Amino acid sequence: LRTSGYNVVALPVFTPTADYAFHTASLVKEVLPHSKVVLGGIHVTSLPELSMEQCPNCDFIIRHEGEFTFDELLVAIADGNREWSEIPGLVWRRPDGSVIVNAQRPFIGQLDNLPTGFYADLDLQRYVPHATQYVRLPNYPVMTQRGCPYQCSYCEASTVLGKKTRFFSPARIIEELKVLKYEKGARGFYFQDSTFTIKRAWTMELMELLAREDLGLLWCCNTRADRVDPELLDAMYQAGCRQIALGIESGNQESLDLVRKGTTVEKQTQGVQWVRKAGLRYALSYILCLPGETEEMVQNTLNYAKSLGGHIAMFYLPVPYPGSQLYQTCKEMGGLRRDVNWSDFISIDFDDPVYVNPNFGIEGMRHWYKHAYKNLGLS
Repeated sequence: LRTSGYNVVALPVFTPTADYAFHTASLVKEVLPHSKVVLGGIHVTSLPELSMEQCPNCDFIIRHEGEFTFDELLVAIADGNREWSEIPGLVWRRPDGSVIVNAQRPFIGQLDNLPTGFYADLDLQRYVPHATQYVRLPNYPVMTQRGCPYQCSYCEASTVLGKKTRFFSPARIIEELKVLKYEKGARGFYFQDSTFTIKRAWTMELMELLAREDLGLLWCCNTRADRVDPELLDAMYQAGCRQIALGIESGNQESLDLVRKGTTVEKQTQGVQWVRKAGLRYALSYILCLPGETEEMVQNTLNYAKSLGGHIAMFYLPVPYPGSQLYQTCKEMGGLRRDVNWSDFISIDFDDPVYVNPNFGIEGMRHWYKHAYKNLGLS
């Protein structure tokens, strides 16, 4: 920081990283007291006022999509313009310390208007993907869409990026994949969208282009088990898809309804069977000990997971992120810990979960989490 003397330092903030981001902001201000610290991401979008309060070293927050808001902010800082109220999507402080949340900026309608080369300035060799995200390396993530119409209570995707799904055109995506292959040396990629196949006609058009281009790239994606069919899966395989990650969540219809999954156990079972028949590897994820669940219901989910036979099975305990509907549900039904730090909201360490289902207690929660991995788990 001292060597480069940055005028602006921007940090992404997720709920589990908020404590660390806020600490980093204090280090930046200690070393570069005249720099502007800008925060963005899911956590500060959902909790702008609280974030400004907890991070006094933060000068600005950019909510929701950041491209145009951040650009306008940088221009204003460079020009010495202090009319922060004129920048939609910005959160800032008045001289008296009061926090102002500007009007939300409209979501970007035409994603193709954004410049090409998602990762042009990054050394991608430094980034190692998770086992569910690649077939062969080097492998890099690609986002093809923004927004989500689903209302799953454990997720804030629609809160941050809107309920209407917006897409890059298939031709534009092919252009990005060529950059990754020919300029970054990619041998594979990962469609990181939460529901890659949400729009069937768009997905089929992209698969046709991918197959025609024959880039020799093998890839993975995420989607829902109720958004696939045999014809679509065959087209995906022909275009290089070799692995799919599916969020199953539960083998209990009551729990699927509670988290607003918007599907049925039967539909998910059918989707997984189609994926298996298509010859694809599949990673399935589940949430155990959801509000209202009993030991019998958790065992039912484990039996269901075994019957689906995923190549990879991943288990989680509920993580009720602030701003999500699951947070409100857990609060109403009891079990939310009061003495938590933001870093406790992490979904890879459940020794001290932020939510404890009263039907299990903390030891019961730990038991079922470990029991699931001992009997199924990451293979």
